[in-house]
Amino acid sequence: MAFSGLCTNLYILYIQSLHIMGGKKKKTSNKKDSQLVLRINRQERDIFVELCEELDTSAAREIRKFIKHFITQHRPTDITH
Repeated sequence: MAFSGLCTNLYILYIQSLHIMGGKKKKTSNKKDSQLVLRINRQERDIFVELCEELDTSAAREIRKFIKHFITQHRPTDITH
């Protein structure tokens, strides 16, 4: 009986988590599967990260935005999402 009750509780938690998450998996079509490592001045990095936090964004998001814009400007035929 205890095992049955445990299974019921686990099932309820599973259903609740599906409900909270919408029951859908994330789309993977725009999967971020690569990294760009670069060296920059520590002070500039710290200021940039601080500004991003003040503007309620992330450094990674802003750099991705820059890259997409750069590609659009210099190769408008490439498709970026």
